[in-house]
Amino acid sequence: MDWSEALKLSYIVSALGIAVILSSCLNTATVSPKVISIASSSPANIASNSPTNAVNTASLVQPEVVEATIKHTDSLVLYELDPAWFEKATSEIPNYSKGNIDYFDQKEVDSFNQGHSVTWSDPLVRTLLNISNLIPDDYLLDPEIADQLSTGLGKDGKPRRLITKKGIVFTQVEWNTITHNGSVDIVVPNGVKYEVTLRFGSDSNIMIIQKIAQIR
Repeated sequence: MDWSEALKLSYIVSALGIAVILSSCLNTATVSPKVISIASSSPANIASNSPTNAVNTASLVQPEVVEATIKHTDSLVLYELDPAWFEKATSEIPNYSKGNIDYFDQKEVDSFNQGHSVTWSDPLVRTLLNISNLIPDDYLLDPEIADQLSTGLGKDGKPRRLITKKGIVFTQVEWNTITHNGSVDIVVPNGVKYEVTLRFGSDSNIMIIQKIAQIR
């Protein structure tokens, strides 16, 4: 088996794993968006690296910063990490996950660096799984998502794009392992649009959300 076949198999296995994750989300309540801005100096209430100590995002609101952003742009910043966070190790970077903050365990990072959980470096998959609280639709239960991931996206020069059964469109705009940047655009049928920016830390290519903006 050559490397391309191995990578395809990894994505098929990962897609099956994602399908299991998606099916477990049936009872997940929709969380209202909260505006968050986290400075590079870690606040005391997110100092713990334990993923079990999820942070209530309401305690991280900084309206002064967000208000200034709204006045000068056409977007509303819902969440933003100072880029300096991504100079740190992956396990030290706050990870936005469905409206909460958690952290990767160092054992998870080491396992990824050994070739496991390859989709953790995929900005499209990471966005799909982590911002579901912002979209009023149980798209994570859609079996077509796993089907599209398993068959491959972005073939024949086409953009990597995933479309849910109800028409929510996730489009990968950037995936650059040299600049450490990834970005994904999301268009919801009700007219709402989001832009998600992702980066990775100093010791792995695991993509973590750096910014979520709602386009007005």
